[in-house]
This record gives sequence, C-alpha cells and structure tokens, in this order.
Amino acid sequence: MSFFGFRYIDDIRQVNENEVQGKIQLNTSFSPTYIALLMGSSVICTLGLLLGASPVVIGGMIISPLMWPLMKVSLGVSYERGQYIRQALLLFFISVVVTLASAALVTLVSPIKLVNSEILARTNPTLLDLIVALIAGFVATLAISQPRVSESLAGVAIATSLMPPLAVSGIGLALWDSAIFTGAFLLFIANVVAIIFVSTLTFSYIGLTKPTQSPIRREGLLFIFILLVITAIPLFYLMRNYSFKTVAYHEVQRTLSKSLKEVSSNIYVDSVKTEVTADDTVLVDAQLLVPGDITIDYQQQQDIISALETTLGKEVDLNLRLQRMISVVGEKDRLTERKRDILSNTFSEEIQNLSSSLTISSLQIKSNEAELAEAGEEGALKFSIDAILIGDPSLSISPEERAALENILSEKVEAQVFLNLELISRIKLQSDNDLEGQDIKSEIRILVGDLSGEVGISSISLKVVSEESALTALQLDIRESTASKVSEGSNGTREKVMVSIELKVPLGFVLDENFVSVMKNYLDRKFGKNFVVTINTFERTTYSS
Repeated sequence: MSFFGFRYIDDIRQVNENEVQGKIQLNTSFSPTYIALLMGSSVICTLGLLLGASPVVIGGMIISPLMWPLMKVSLGVSYERGQYIRQALLLFFISVVVTLASAALVTLVSPIKLVNSEILARTNPTLLDLIVALIAGFVATLAISQPRVSESLAGVAIATSLMPPLAVSGIGLALWDSAIFTGAFLLFIANVVAIIFVSTLTFSYIGLTKPTQSPIRREGLLFIFILLVITAIPLFYLMRNYSFKTVAYHEVQRTLSKSLKEVSSNIYVDSVKTEVTADDTVLVDAQLLVPGDITIDYQQQQDIISALETTLGKEVDLNLRLQRMISVVGEKDRLTERKRDILSNTFSEEIQNLSSSLTISSLQIKSNEAELAEAGEEGALKFSIDAILIGDPSLSISPEERAALENILSEKVEAQVFLNLELISRIKLQSDNDLEGQDIKSEIRILVGDLSGEVGISSISLKVVSEESALTALQLDIRESTASKVSEGSNGTREKVMVSIELKVPLGFVLDENFVSVMKNYLDRKFGKNFVVTINTFERTTYSS
C-alpha cells in the first residue's frame, strides 16, 4: 500500500511475542540487580530533589525499573494470565515500600531538608499529568514491543516519571508533611493507573492476546478504567484551582501595582502569594517595599481589596506586610528624618494636651525635600502633616487651636509646618433595649423630682423578666442608698420589668405609701408592661403597694 508515492508499512502489529514476553519476564525477576537499580534510582532521585538539581533527578529516572512491573500487569491482563498479574503486583508493592523507605532514610540523614521548587512541582498534580502519563504509557509499550523504538527507552523512563513523585512521597514521610506526601502520591497513583490502562489496550491492539474463556481481560480493563476515572476527578478540580491560581497570581500583581501607584509611585511590590480556601476566598499575602515617610491607612487598604475583588470576581482576604526601604543618606537627610521624628512626637503630645480622649488613627508627615532635590534648587524646608483623629462627638478643634499647634510644631523643627486635620466622632451604637431603658429612667427621674427638691436618686436598676422567666438585661446605675418600698405587678401575660430605685432622702423624710402605686400604674400605661417597683431609702424602711 502506498500514499503519495510513499510505501505504508503496518509494522505496529509485527511483534515477536516470545521476545516481548521474555524481555518483561527478565526485567521483573526479583533479583539483586533489580533491587540495586531500584535503590540506586531512589537514592539518586531523592538527593537530586533535595539539592534541587534537575539533571540528577533525570539520572535517577533513567535507571528506575518501576515501569517493568506495570508492563507485566498489562501483559497479564491482555494474556488473561492471573499469575502474571499477581507476581507483578507483589513485586510492585515491594518496590513501592523499598522506595519510600530509602527516600525517607536519605532525607532523615541528609543535612538539607528544605522544600524547594523541584519537590513542590511534584505535589500539585493536575489532569494534564494524567494525559502525559497516558501518552508515556503508550510509547513505553511500543518501546518494549518494537525493536526500532526500544532505543529510546531512556526517554520513555523520563516521560513516565514514576520515581520522582514516589521519592517526594518518601521525603514527605520523613518531614512528616501530609500535604507533600498526599500530593506526590496522588501523582504517582495517577501515573501508574494511566500507564497500566493504556499499555493493556496497546498490547491487546498489537496482538499480544491469548483467546481463553477467562473474563480477566474484560473485567481487568473495566476495573482499571474505573480507577482511571476515580483518579481523574480530583485531578480535574486540582487543575481548575491551579489554572485559577496561575491567572490570579498575575492579576493580583497587576492590580496591586496599579492600586499602590495611586498611593505613591515609590511603593514597590516585593513578593505576592495567593491561595484559594475551601470557602472560595482568595488569600493574598503581599510584601511591599515602602519609603519611611509613607503609610497605607485602613481606607486605602479597603480600596485595594475592592479592586482585587472586582478583578478576581471572588472575596479577597488581603494581608499587607510593609518593609521599610533603607538607603544610605547624607547628613542633610538624617537631619530631615530627625525633624520628622520630632514632629511626630510633638504632635502626639499636643493632641493629648488638647484632650486625653483624642486618639490618632492615621499620621503622615511629608516634606518638600524630594521636590527641591529634583528641581536642583536651594529652598526652605517645609513639612505637611495629614492626620485623622478620633474623639467624642462633643469635641472640636477650632482654627485658632490648629494655628497654635502649627506654630508650636514650626518652632520645634525651625521650619514651616502645615496641618491638615480630620476629626472623626466616636459614636456608640445603642440597642432598642438600651434606648427603652433610658426612656424608663427619664420618666422615673421626673416622677421622683416631683416629691421634693431634697430627694435625690442614687441608683436605678432594671431587669426585664419574660413570660418564661428568662432574664435579660438593662442595668442603669447611679450610686448611693437606703430603705424600701415594694409594688408587685399583676400576673398578666405581658413582659414584667423589675425596677429597683435607691433614694437619698433627708433625715425624718417619710415616703408616701401611694407614691409607689402611682409610679407603677403610670409606667404600666406608658410602656405597656407589668412593672414591679421597689424603692429603697436611706432609713431602709420597706413599703409594699
């Protein structure tokens, strides 16, 4: 048969069965040579991984005999010989145990135990690794069955990549790192299943089969295919995460750089790490190189988070680590830095002198030194201070106070200082119960005020009792104290409020017995609850309504 003048030869089925079978049997015999190759390959790969040396790892792959038991399993399924399968699986199990043990031992005695990129590269398998293993398994089968291909067996050993992930699993065992062990072992299992599956199909296609009544080939292929699908499922999701992490890494770097330029053109992104959590949140850990006179406040950080969430389409948890840039400075630069420290300390002291309740949320001190240097001019040094202060709503800073503070700071550093202050009120948010408690307290004060100008309230305590007798809260205290009068509420279904009042009364003062009942009835109508009122006076005489 010829195509376009070329003669086509179907040589893929021209196989010497005895030669293939003999080759596989010879290379899967449990012998000193097999053990020596296995342990040598394991030690070389492990040392290459620990050293981060790719050529050494490749050398360990070439001498690895791990592929031969897998070929025997495939031949056993194709020939429908259970004995081949049992022998190969036993040899393969022994090989895995020996490799793990030798890799772990080498790691334990090695002075180098750092997890480098060579190791991490084998701990994040994806569906692409499974596809590579399928192709490598097909080529490996051809290399065994076709003499003209067998010369490239070293390349096949590299492509199948069985030894490095197994050695990484041994390193994970030695370091007691479950993530390294699990990731590398998953990659190893994926390679094993893929190679057995495609090799079995290839052996059957090229004619290495024996027609028997045994269902081994059909059931074996079905079982291996199911294992292949089960292995592919986690690899598919890992590939999706890996793809997103790769895209996210570059997008995070780009967005961070763009957002930080809006804060200052002198901020540089040193390193970025991204991670996707189980709840689909993107963790971003970034280290920034920041000049000493620049800070990133809370609002600027929130703006960066918003930009990242818009870019990635996911919730972002951002952690910024600022590293101050240190440069060799002259005497003039040191003087400017010293003045900046004086301004910072003096400003903090003066703000506390204005009001001890004021706190500094953000403080940035800038000078015109860089502008003067860029223009090549000799001018007067000036400072600008941008500060955000937090204080009580009643506090304010007048223009006169700001001007006086500017003068104090200017005198301290013998340079002109400009202040830009922003005062944010510190507001306490109250619950509905707190607000209702304040209303009850106000009404009680009005009623008590009608008694006498000499009677004062020492304290008022409220307790709300639900129908189920569960206690909740309202505590309102003003201290001092003594003697009592009690009013009991009815047994209705409304919420009951226990009111305890302590009054400070003049000597000889007698509280009208009807006052407690009047107060109770008024509060019942006003707030729609059942009130039980107890009044204690200084003489501690108790009256009940």
